Amino acid sequence: MSTLHANTVETSSGGAVTLTKQSACKSWLGIDQVGTQAIHGSFNISSIADNAVGTTDINFSNNFSTVNYIATGADHYSGNSAGSSPYVGDPDASSHTTSATIVQCYNTSGATRDTSYVGYHAMGDLA
Repeated sequence: MSTLHANTVETSSGGAVTLTKQSACKSWLGIDQVGTQAIHGSFNISSIADNAVGTTDINFSNNFSTVNYIATGADHYSGNSAGSSPYVGDPDASSHTTSATIVQCYNTSGATRDTSYVGYHAMGDLA
């Protein structure tokens, strides 16, 4: 068995290596939906938009190869220890495409609510 030791992996021209045809995390986002939709950090996100209370539109910098990528999310509502998990785009919904999706946060009664921290990530193959 061989062992590979490296500090940096680059393309033959010296650029960053692109992960393709691997099911690694290809997109992630941390946001605050309260107020200005502040982005805490992101990867492969070109923009977000406040669609409605508790609903954020997410646009990708690089498209997925199919709508069947897997997305998950978690939220934290400041001052409230009880809540429900956020809804992330459904492959059968028109709001979930290869180039964009949504994340919606709800309270335990099923009503949408803006949440102080939302974490989102998606895994699948890029186009």
